[in-house]
Amino acid sequence: MKKFLYLFFVLSFLNGTAQNFQQNNSIIPAPNFYKLTGDSIRIIGKVQINFVNKNYSEREFKSAQILETAFNSQTASKKLDVKIDFNTNVNFTSKEAYKIEITSKKIIVSGKEEGLFYGVQTLLQLLPNKISKEIKLPCLIIEDQPRYCYRGLHLDVCRHFFSVAVIKDFIRQMSSYKLNNFHWHLTDDQGWRIEIKKYPKLTEVGSKRAQTLVGNKFERSPFFFDGNPYGGFYTQEEIKEVVKFAEDNYVNVIPEIEMPGHASAAVTAYPNLACFPDRNYKVIELWGVFEDVFCAGKDETFIFLEDVLTEVMALFPSKNIHVGGDECPKTRWKTCPNCQQRITALGLKDEHELQSYFIKRIEKFLNANGRQIFGWDEILEGGLAPNAAVMSWRGESGGIHAAKLKHPVVMTPEGTVYFDYNQGYSPNEPLTVGRLSTLEKVYQYNPTPVDSLTVEEQKYIIGVQANLWSEYLTSPAKLNYMLYPRIFTLAEIAWTETPNKNYNHFIQNQLPYHLEKLELEDRLYKVPTPFGADEMALIASKYILDLKPTIKNGKIFYTIDGYNPDETAELYQNPVTINIPKGEYRIIKTIQISESGKRSSINKIIVQNPDLKSALAIQPKKNGLKYEYYTGTFKQVLDLELSKPAATGIFEGKISVEKWKTKLERYIGLKFNGYIFIPETGNYTFSTLSDDGSKLFIDNELIVDNDGIHWANEDYGAVKLEKGFHKINISYFDLTGGTILNCFIQKEGKKKEEITASQLFYE
Repeated sequence: MKKFLYLFFVLSFLNGTAQNFQQNNSIIPAPNFYKLTGDSIRIIGKVQINFVNKNYSEREFKSAQILETAFNSQTASKKLDVKIDFNTNVNFTSKEAYKIEITSKKIIVSGKEEGLFYGVQTLLQLLPNKISKEIKLPCLIIEDQPRYCYRGLHLDVCRHFFSVAVIKDFIRQMSSYKLNNFHWHLTDDQGWRIEIKKYPKLTEVGSKRAQTLVGNKFERSPFFFDGNPYGGFYTQEEIKEVVKFAEDNYVNVIPEIEMPGHASAAVTAYPNLACFPDRNYKVIELWGVFEDVFCAGKDETFIFLEDVLTEVMALFPSKNIHVGGDECPKTRWKTCPNCQQRITALGLKDEHELQSYFIKRIEKFLNANGRQIFGWDEILEGGLAPNAAVMSWRGESGGIHAAKLKHPVVMTPEGTVYFDYNQGYSPNEPLTVGRLSTLEKVYQYNPTPVDSLTVEEQKYIIGVQANLWSEYLTSPAKLNYMLYPRIFTLAEIAWTETPNKNYNHFIQNQLPYHLEKLELEDRLYKVPTPFGADEMALIASKYILDLKPTIKNGKIFYTIDGYNPDETAELYQNPVTINIPKGEYRIIKTIQISESGKRSSINKIIVQNPDLKSALAIQPKKNGLKYEYYTGTFKQVLDLELSKPAATGIFEGKISVEKWKTKLERYIGLKFNGYIFIPETGNYTFSTLSDDGSKLFIDNELIVDNDGIHWANEDYGAVKLEKGFHKINISYFDLTGGTILNCFIQKEGKKKEEITASQLFYE
């Protein structure tokens, strides 16, 4: 190849006056060093790319081609002006590190293969989304490398299947934002999605289910099904195509073959792999955890799995193979003669140690073939395999434990980075598994638990991953909706060092650029709420509604009467002063609508101007609350009034329904009654986080109305209280199986806290 590559870029450079790009830096993930040098350049022609080193690789050349294509598509100009230098002769500490220097005369991008590629991705983000006759860029220096070596995104293709084209687009988006590990969940109870030539029934039988659950499984009984056969799988040639595409985009593909649980599709195809082959098996049609797993007592199970993994390893060059290990019921093993014989022969204590044996045996096979295993944090139970890496999904405790044992850990806690969870509280959100993972919640997450690990132990936290489970991801459009814009926050927490992150800057300066790109691509995404529209309740006689847009060319509408806003409501243009007379309240609602008509959630701000509630003369001494427990089908809190309690008693501790999660009854209701001690006179905000409905009363006045059938939702109310005791009543019901209730209090000017047991009393 020639040293000089004549690439037709839209570039020519003219000195110009720099604007303050530092505040408007829109790069995601934010670089770890970004310095403006004072000028700007205008780009009007094409450039010549110059590889400073003659011995550049083919992959480095491809990065140059990416840049060429991006620039060349923007203009018809053929004038050749300046050079872009690609410097691969660097000694950065990380192979993913890069440096960009923009002066008034040229651009220099430095890095080796991965680093050069990421430098190109950053440079592309400096270009405007809408190209005119000239491009203006800041003169700057960027020096960058990732915080974590593992930056992952997981997609389940078993519950719902996605085409090769969709998978490629998914990977391309990952690489654009410097995510480098695609975790491909290929087998589960609801479908086997990878061709294994030695076992053709895995796809002939195991890839197909007779029908699929309609709606959320917790919302009705009996279940509804669509009656339509569903299936799909990837041929080995398609797998190779995806892996090659990912490799070209610097994304490693980690296949997941579930074991020993989530095996219904496999044992339907080959019943001899189950503990009891004579049972009737079928590919599962709904969601959940199921008892028919691989038999751990039969050697033929391990022969089968080794055969499968041999073909998998031939398709995937990844050093890591994910073997699942999660949610494996031990019911069949407890009554299986083969499993019990294995436990006795090996001197194992119980079925948990049998699972540990299972994983260790598979690990030994993979290690012998030069691979390492990943597993969900359940693989810690019964003893961790010697060389295993752990994905901690049930919170962080599993990851912390594994890091203390000096095993590599990827943090992927479901409460934060499960992107199939709701993005907001709006009832207009599409059907999901429920629960909540907001944009800010993801952004503020620190994958390294610095308070729980020593500095040395923290080194074993190798990265972070977000997961998309596909029970309710029924189309590529919905996949996009659940992915964007949360993928941007994932990219930043995975790449950018904590001191270099700023959520306000991210929302106001970085995010709008990337959402505009999605608009131009006509890609579905969740429109964020305006900056300054956080849901809250407060006490004031005057409130200034001060909002900032988080999308380009969008509009913000608002109401102050509690009605839901749309395009017919007031258009927000400047800060608005809202007066609240004594004894009244205002419910302010806001919505942001994009240029193409996409809508944010409607957020609610409750501003009250109440009278002071005097403390009661009562002085209760006993800590706790009285409770009434109900069973039945309730759709609102008021329904509890039509029922008789099934049990009553005294509840000690903070307000919670954890005690009743193990109850056999599916539908429950609860009332808590007693007194709360207020330590000082002032304005207080109360809130309930509940799944399903709840209401909170203070001194017989409704303060928090979080009623109705919904997933985990937090609602607020404010009240002015005198120091002393006040009556508190909380009513709650659960219809959809979430069984969540938490109650919070916040004094004006102080931090929000959960109501503690020491504050609660009864007589």
